[in-house]
Amino acid sequence: MANGQLDIALTLNYRHDVDVDILTDEYVRFQNVAVTLKSRNIELNNISDLAQYRVVGFQTASRVLGEEFARVTDDNSNYAEVADQRAQVITMLRGNYDVAVMDGNIYRWISASLPDEIQKPVTMHNLFERNGYRAAIPDADLRTKFNAILHQFMQDGRYQVLLDKYHLENLFEEQVKSGD
Repeated sequence: MANGQLDIALTLNYRHDVDVDILTDEYVRFQNVAVTLKSRNIELNNISDLAQYRVVGFQTASRVLGEEFARVTDDNSNYAEVADQRAQVITMLRGNYDVAVMDGNIYRWISASLPDEIQKPVTMHNLFERNGYRAAIPDADLRTKFNAILHQFMQDGRYQVLLDKYHLENLFEEQVKSGD
């Protein structure tokens, strides 16, 4: 991006090292959650509760989920991060970890693709804030077109069709309902 070699960079937000003036409107939102097996009856009310459990996070979770999560995971010798989120889900479902920390939509999408014999009821604990992501597009005309098409997709239902195809929850619904 800095060298002018890209027209578009995806999945960025204000925390990334990018000029905020070239960011588009949000096109995706993530709601990271702590996923536990319902049969374990684990109660998680805040991030610090994770300290007592075997936790598997997505790659870079300890960097992007805030200072409190970083402190909790730094002190937890039973914390691991994996790049393969399918493996993250499977190892939690098999009981190798007590908690999987990941986006709820990604969990649902991966879970839906797993064989029935692996499936188990889970609880999703909402411990984290939602994070919106944008594209970085230096060209102002292209950025304007991207935003216009994005809003058109959201208003005419094509965005929801994509979400439904991948079993994803629409994290923009509250915004649409409130008129924002």
